[in-house]
Amino acid sequence: MPIIAQNTSYVAASAPVSGRAAVWNMRMLTGAAVLIVWAASMLAIQAVSPDARAMLAGEGMLIVSTD
Repeated sequence: MPIIAQNTSYVAASAPVSGRAAVWNMRMLTGAAVLIVWAASMLAIQAVSPDARAMLAGEGMLIVSTD
């Protein structure tokens, strides 16, 4: 066993995060990632043309009058 010098000070390590807090941290991280992906997809849909938005909405074909 190593010898510890007399003049060293003792500092207690912080307690580990409890299991319940770790679960909530993971849930919040997952929720934040889902929210970021959803927001990015909404912004991407807003940036594309109406034809592409119609295709994404499942309409398949955009009918345009020939006036």
